[in-house]
Amino acid sequence: MRVFHEFHRKPFLLNKNVRFASELETLMAIEAHGDLNPIQRSRLEELRRAGSYGNEFGIESPTGSYLSNPYGQSGDASYNTILASINKQNEAFIAKLKEFDTKNPFVYDLILAEEMKKVGQRLDPYYKQTLDDFLTSINRKRTRSLEDERKTLGEISQDIGDYTKENKQSLEDALDKSREGYADAGLFSSGTRMRAEGRLGYESQNLLGDYTRGQERRMGDISLTTGRTMEDLREQQSLFQRDVGQYDPNNVFTRGARSEAEVRLQAQPEVLRRQSQRDFERAQYAGIPAGVNSAEYLLNTYNLLR
Repeated sequence: MRVFHEFHRKPFLLNKNVRFASELETLMAIEAHGDLNPIQRSRLEELRRAGSYGNEFGIESPTGSYLSNPYGQSGDASYNTILASINKQNEAFIAKLKEFDTKNPFVYDLILAEEMKKVGQRLDPYYKQTLDDFLTSINRKRTRSLEDERKTLGEISQDIGDYTKENKQSLEDALDKSREGYADAGLFSSGTRMRAEGRLGYESQNLLGDYTRGQERRMGDISLTTGRTMEDLREQQSLFQRDVGQYDPNNVFTRGARSEAEVRLQAQPEVLRRQSQRDFERAQYAGIPAGVNSAEYLLNTYNLLR
């Protein structure tokens, strides 16, 4: 003969030649099948905490709740009648549970998505504003850094141009003085003047080259610093968007890892509340199963709403 207990969907066999299982034994048998619902698990933990002791009829808990066989052995007609009645009542109970589940399915992921959408409607404006403020700040840093680079490089280029002109003018002045001096000495066409002018030109080119190379190194350092600044800003933006969120090419906001976790965390309590509310309505719809303590069953049912 098969006996069904509380929310237990699958029957387990109860030997007709032995006593009824106690409430504790019944819940332990259901647990062994892995089918305990929240009400049953709460009751099982309560019985285990209270402690139990056995007698020849069954297992009695300190609360006075036990189910032994007061009606006789399996061969008695009254025993079979009662057992058949319990089976019939519990089959109707299981049918009601299945009917409720069919009409009111509870898919955790779908319910979580619904609640996350509600929480997102409340929190997304904050995340968007935070992202917008960050992007405004970091884009301002990029713009200023590039502007500073262009300005400084332009000034250095202007300095190189000015120095080149000054160097050329200084060389021409030195050559004019040299020619005048050699002309006064009657050595204008001499090789000595030519060598002297060659030295002046060489020295002038060395000075110009040294100055130009120094300024070009400055320009290279400035460009390198700006490039590294741009890399740092890109990394900061990437890390920030990874946490908070970003806009796709269509300007649609997508939450980041941290903001998504925050939304999920705030949605979960409502999901659990809805699940408990559904379990309560499910228990009320099915009614009280046979073979259980009605008062304790109702108490555990209403505890779902706490």
